[in-house]
Amino acid sequence: MPEVADRFFGAVEEAMSQLVLMPEMGAPRHFDDAVLARLRAWPVPGFEHIRLFYLVFLGRMTKVKICQ
Repeated sequence: MPEVADRFFGAVEEAMSQLVLMPEMGAPRHFDDAVLARLRAWPVPGFEHIRLFYLVFLGRMTKVKICQ
């Protein structure tokens, strides 16, 4: 099981590295709330059923959460 955890953490780091460079590439989510309107989602490579959810504010990523 440690191998899967290592792979997962590496995949999260890879996804975060991509998103830091281009935070707008995540799929936008649609909400009526003005703050949540900036919420985006991006799959963790190799673990596509798990997503990183984050907000984009002034062109930067903020408040990241990992969810299944």
